[in-house]
Amino acid sequence: MSEAGTCRPIGLHPDNPHYFVYRDKPLILISTAEHYGALINRKFDYVAYFDELHRCGLNLTRVWAGAFLGAGPTNQPKGKEAYIGPWLWSGEPGGWHGEKLDLSQWNPAYFARLADFLAAAAARDIMVELTFFSVVYGEKTHWVKSPMHPANNTQSLGALAGGCHRFITTDNPALNRAQRRYVARVVEACRPHANLYFEVCNEPLNFTADAPVADVARWHDMIIEQIVETESGLPADERHMIAVNEPRVYDAIRNRDAVSVLNQHYGVANKEKGCIVTLLDGTYYAGNRVALADDENWFLKEWKTGGTPVDLRVEGWEFIVGGGSVFNQLNGHYTVDNPAGCSPEGDEMKRYCRHLQHFMQGFDFLAMRKDEDTVRSVEPAVCSLRAISEKGRQYAVYLHHSEYGEWRYQAKRGAYRATLTLDVPPGAYRAEWIDPATARPIDLRTFTHRGGGATMQTPAYEIDIALRLTADRA
Repeated sequence: MSEAGTCRPIGLHPDNPHYFVYRDKPLILISTAEHYGALINRKFDYVAYFDELHRCGLNLTRVWAGAFLGAGPTNQPKGKEAYIGPWLWSGEPGGWHGEKLDLSQWNPAYFARLADFLAAAAARDIMVELTFFSVVYGEKTHWVKSPMHPANNTQSLGALAGGCHRFITTDNPALNRAQRRYVARVVEACRPHANLYFEVCNEPLNFTADAPVADVARWHDMIIEQIVETESGLPADERHMIAVNEPRVYDAIRNRDAVSVLNQHYGVANKEKGCIVTLLDGTYYAGNRVALADDENWFLKEWKTGGTPVDLRVEGWEFIVGGGSVFNQLNGHYTVDNPAGCSPEGDEMKRYCRHLQHFMQGFDFLAMRKDEDTVRSVEPAVCSLRAISEKGRQYAVYLHHSEYGEWRYQAKRGAYRATLTLDVPPGAYRAEWIDPATARPIDLRTFTHRGGGATMQTPAYEIDIALRLTADRA
């Protein structure tokens, strides 16, 4: 077993595969986390970072495994002295960093850091989504830095006749062999650790004009097969979960049965609903043994177009109370100089994520499923209403008022009350209305329902409100 034989890796819960199990306990992953450089930026203090996540009740971080160097303004490794990756520097001058990497030689310091990183996270009950690759966004912004760019390694691998967006295709067999070798070595190194799962690739379909879905899916199948092959000697319950980013990739791959987590970014995209609708309202919830993840949404701090914590709060609450199992908000306040991400805005977002986890832990959520018919009507109309339930026993309902922005909700403050008509069995109930901003109860009452539609009026609220409705079996 992983972690010196103490527990199995995080996996889908056998009683409800839309949630996780870890150390024999059901789990939902909720976090506001750093921009993916915590492992490969040797200047970043991940212990201080994990201490803060743990203090705030947050239990997930998503990180680059080493083959991708981002261009974000906060926490990406800047320069050779900051980057620590799986390969050794060769001593041969050249390339973006001034010295080439040798893709045939592994870097012991990286693997020691990886082991310590995972152990430090596990000690604080933090799960790690380890992302092997990313789409290459641009030749001059990202590709020139890549360890697999032909100018940056002594093997001169990575030549792509079709341009850098073809990095995640099977165009170049020599490059593909190096990609597979890297994946196999990292998977092997992670074998003793239970608190992680692997993501194949970040945002793989951003450039489908250059790298169509079929080509990218074929490459995904290659990487998935490598992960499965590397762990093939392990018992099934000791293998790590695999995540795929983008429903269209998931639909196109052959190896869907090997995938446990389906990621999509941004609850709102192009002024319409994004992953909230695609994942929760599509066939993925009902038709597959797969956990649904909003594992990246719009940024705090990093770009001027970033949302406010309130805008991002409503996305997280809607996704999780709608049946999702992972919410990870991308928070630029975590930096090398401030690894705990302490700032008024960053701390506000941490509170909202903690409140959401606390709300969900107030239920036996394993017994709950997405519920689209208990709430018959709501007046006046709200932007969104979501619910999960174990019908007749427990119901979670969330509603909010927002407008669609370019890449996020824009919360719309006002003086609201709503009237809900619920289809619940006759019986005694306890209704508790919760303020998501504070996690405090606004109103608590009990009532006996005789049958038909049960009408309930919310207390006054400004943006959003949540309901915990439970059958009173006293």
